[in-house]
Amino acid sequence: MGPVLAAAAFAALSAVTFATVMVIAPPAVVQHLPSERLGDPPAVP
Repeated sequence: MGPVLAAAAFAALSAVTFATVMVIAPPAVVQHLPSERLGDPPAVP
């Protein structure tokens, strides 16, 4: 029974760690929509 509990505890700790990292990590894509879709005027140089 001990190895089963150890494996379950390891899986639970891994899941909580992964979820924490996913929440804390910055998003890979900051701007999801083009600025024209958000109502901003297009950037013309």
